[in-house]
Amino acid sequence: MKKTFQYLLAVLVAGTLAWSCGSSGGDDPAPQEVTGKQLSKTPWTLQRGQVTVNGTDVTSHFSNMSVTMTYSASDGGGNITTQGDNGLFTGSTGWIYSNKTNANSIRLVGSQYINEAVQIDVTDTTFTMTFSAAGVPPIQLSRTAARTAGIDGTYFIKFKK
Repeated sequence: MKKTFQYLLAVLVAGTLAWSCGSSGGDDPAPQEVTGKQLSKTPWTLQRGQVTVNGTDVTSHFSNMSVTMTYSASDGGGNITTQGDNGLFTGSTGWIYSNKTNANSIRLVGSQYINEAVQIDVTDTTFTMTFSAAGVPPIQLSRTAARTAGIDGTYFIKFKK
C-alpha cells in the first residue's frame, strides 16, 4: 500500500510538472508584430476610403492617395512611402511604435507636418489613421486650378482594400 501511494504521488507530481511547463500561450506574437505585419501586407489605397479634417470630408483632395509600409520587428517600426498625398506626409520616411506596449499608436519619422502620435487601427481590409497636422501646404485640386489654403487640423483617414 505504501509503495502504491508513493507511485501515485510520483505520477501526480510528474504530471503536474509536465502540465505546468507546457505551452501557456507565450508563443503568441506581440500585438505590435501582428499590427506591423498587417500594415505591410499590401499598399493601402484610398479607393472607397475617406479623408476628413475637423469632421469635414476632403476625400476629393486625396482621391489618388496610397500608403505603402514595411515592418521590421527588430526596429519596432518600418518604412513608409506615399503617393497622391498632396504633401501631407512630406518628409516621412519611416514609422515607429509610440511605445512598446501600444500597437495602436505610431510616430512618423521625419514628418514636417505630423509631429504627434498617429492613432491607428488595422484589420485585413481597413487601415485608419487619426492625427493632428499643422503647417500643411496648400492643396492643388488639379493641374490648372489655383492652390487652395492648407488644411490644418485633426485628420481621419480610412483606407480600404
